[in-house]
Amino acid sequence: MAIIQTVLGEIDSADLGFTLAYEHLFSDLTTRAPEELKAIFESFKKDNVGETVEELMLYRQANGNAVVDMTPYGVDVIDRPQKLAEAARQTGIHIVCGSAFYTASSWTEEERGMSIQEIADLYISDIVNGFGSTGIKPGVIGEIGVSNPIEACEEKSLKAAAQASLVTGLTISVHPGSIEESPAMIVKILTDYGVRQDKIIIGHMSTTFAPDRLADLLAFADMGTYFAFDQFATPERNYQSIGRPYWSDEEGVRAIRFLCEAGFRDKILISCDEINTMLNVGKGGPGYIYIPNVIVPMMRAQGIPETDIHAITVENPAKAFAIG
Repeated sequence: MAIIQTVLGEIDSADLGFTLAYEHLFSDLTTRAPEELKAIFESFKKDNVGETVEELMLYRQANGNAVVDMTPYGVDVIDRPQKLAEAARQTGIHIVCGSAFYTASSWTEEERGMSIQEIADLYISDIVNGFGSTGIKPGVIGEIGVSNPIEACEEKSLKAAAQASLVTGLTISVHPGSIEESPAMIVKILTDYGVRQDKIIIGHMSTTFAPDRLADLLAFADMGTYFAFDQFATPERNYQSIGRPYWSDEEGVRAIRFLCEAGFRDKILISCDEINTMLNVGKGGPGYIYIPNVIVPMMRAQGIPETDIHAITVENPAKAFAIG
């Protein structure tokens, strides 16, 4: 039996079910924001258990069964592990959470001074003992943040994640720099440390590759890691803000179909990466229901077989987040 660590304890991976593989249930973008932006980002904060429970219940009604919360240090909320556990208890949704440092801009000076071993020890302690004194344990090392170009503290974090993965058996999930070369560089750093390709998830395919250059995406897929199309429902302005070409939802689904037909069905994960409260259904946003209610029907309409949809939404997460 393969095991997955959730915030309420270990479960059989066969029980994970339909999974959003790259989300944020509780987050606070004000924690490391410049002073002039704090007021703006205050309205984006996701720290209300009741609101999150409402959103997850909608997701459960849409046959959702699990969510992976990838909120890293630097943009997390106070008591995030406890809030995640309470949301899981109230909804019956399996919640897997991560432990990781994000991109360099969210690190304190003290954190930047940590050694690879000190960062690895922190990740391992979270995984083995739980966050602080909570006893609540992460089930993935992620999302590890990487910028373009990669900064020194981010490279240390990747190498520390590799150490922690080798010790604990947890998968590593990485937010790559927004450039085509970043995923391959990340995979090389991790595999040079001995991490297997099937213990690596590279997120944000749509802000890393261009929709009109699927050959580049295909070449990366051939490296053997899991990879996530995790930014469905993202508006065009978000792509413009980082200088990347826009992916419509239709283009994302078309790329998934292309990769399935090329033989990479068993490495694909999907999600929406909803980092702020304005994306909640209750605030007029797409919510966690967007994948089951909009993207899955779009996959069917584009001719993706039910067996492939089931693999992407159920089977692949169960394998990707299994310990070992």
